[in-house]
Amino acid sequence: MKRHFLGSLVLLSVLMGCAGSSTTPPPTTPDYFSELSLSLRWSSSKTTSPLKVFIGLDGTTDRSTEVTDASEADITVAFSDTVDSSDGGVGIAKVRFFDSPSNPTTDGIIQQSDITFRKGVSSALLLPVAEHEFGHSLGIVGRNLGDDGHSSFSGDVMHDVIKTSSALSSRDSATLIQLYARTRAH
Repeated sequence: MKRHFLGSLVLLSVLMGCAGSSTTPPPTTPDYFSELSLSLRWSSSKTTSPLKVFIGLDGTTDRSTEVTDASEADITVAFSDTVDSSDGGVGIAKVRFFDSPSNPTTDGIIQQSDITFRKGVSSALLLPVAEHEFGHSLGIVGRNLGDDGHSSFSGDVMHDVIKTSSALSSRDSATLIQLYARTRAH
């Protein structure tokens, strides 16, 4: 039961977001899947049950209910004094994957993801940054330098500028659905 609760909590955090709105009208496209140069996803064998998340507040202390060691986790979350990222050093997600050249609908299958947040970030900023970084961990990533898996629309959680008043947009949802719907077709 705890396993399903943690997986549901993580997914709910990613999918629900904070209340907020954008003053810029959304693009006419229902998703931004075509903006992504890399199609990564977790395997269907991984997504049939909740992903295992390890949260190490001090780098070693387990705050998860499913795994006792970071090496057992699908996604590890850590906090650090500094974060080397292009967003001002607030958070970063690194995704490791295997290439999938035999499947034309996917470039790779995610094996593990590591998310790092800067210590001391206010809760008003931590939640939208967590939503954004979990979006990367779920497969919204880019292949090339300068192409980092961000939406071009400021109203999407996956826009490259994170706002404290973020909320999952219909385009964020549709992009994840498009990404994972392709898995079931093959």
